[in-house]
Amino acid sequence: AVAYTRGKYTIGVRSLLERGYSAASDFILTGNKKIVNFWKYEYGALLGADLKYFPFDIRYTHTEKEHDGEFDTSDVNTNKVSFTNYLKFFPKTSFLFSFDYGEEEFPNKSNNDSTYKRFWVGVQGKISQKIDGDARVGHTTKDFESGKDQEGTAIKTQLNYRISERLHSSLEIKRDIAITTFANETYTKTSGAALKFGYSPHFNRR
Repeated sequence: AVAYTRGKYTIGVRSLLERGYSAASDFILTGNKKIVNFWKYEYGALLGADLKYFPFDIRYTHTEKEHDGEFDTSDVNTNKVSFTNYLKFFPKTSFLFSFDYGEEEFPNKSNNDSTYKRFWVGVQGKISQKIDGDARVGHTTKDFESGKDQEGTAIKTQLNYRISERLHSSLEIKRDIAITTFANETYTKTSGAALKFGYSPHFNRR
């Protein structure tokens, strides 16, 4: 990730390349648990403004997930735009109001494309010099091309720890309606946790 801040405004870009694995698309159909590898490509952009009465940020993320071999029916391309507004009520703590809009496309699977809208409310704060995070709850509405529309509660908590000036980590716990890799399903309600590490290059200007 690369970010540049000038005065009250910040712009940034980031990219991610991930190699992972998941349950194969025919797991439910055959009863045999198979594991299939995938590649995940992601890039995004950020525009933020730390204005006195209306601090906000706008983020765009594009993700492509490609599975190996005959499991390409699980391939998915996602585009998401997020807008978040922050209202400070203590020097290190803010309320946040956020809206996500996304489109999900399955290039090798019919009638599973979808769009979604997600509203969030939550709290963001700085616990110490090296630790900050946010906790939020929201509502997701997902509209499928097949007509199997769904909605439900979303929960997300993230804790960030700055290990050093350039190295940082985060712990994320979330629950939401998600797309599925199974061939005979369109959605699933998931809960999960993720531990991430990142490095900011020395040419990042803050």
